[in-house]
Amino acid sequence: MITIKFFIDKKERSEDALKTAKNIENYINKKFGTANIIKDNSCIEISSGNNIFEDDLIEIEISYNDKIFINKNNFSNKEEIDKVIKKVKFVCDKIKDIDEFKYKSVF
Repeated sequence: MITIKFFIDKKERSEDALKTAKNIENYINKKFGTANIIKDNSCIEISSGNNIFEDDLIEIEISYNDKIFINKNNFSNKEEIDKVIKKVKFVCDKIKDIDEFKYKSVF
């Protein structure tokens, strides 16, 4: 499961910012399956995966937090957007590897 949040006020979301979020959503769909999207007045949240709630299971969540900052005016700067997209794709690829981890006994 991965969650990516764009903390940008709804009134300040440019077309380029929305296009970037859509690009990341498409990548998550391709890498992890259907993404869930939540948009409110202060954030666009894109996440994959489902929580499993069963009576006999204890859920243990491991979180990794990284932040990328971009000036609101740079959403139209292709080089700056490419840096953001590359970082997001890199993290998604690593998380996909972790998701596919299988325990192998050494005995």
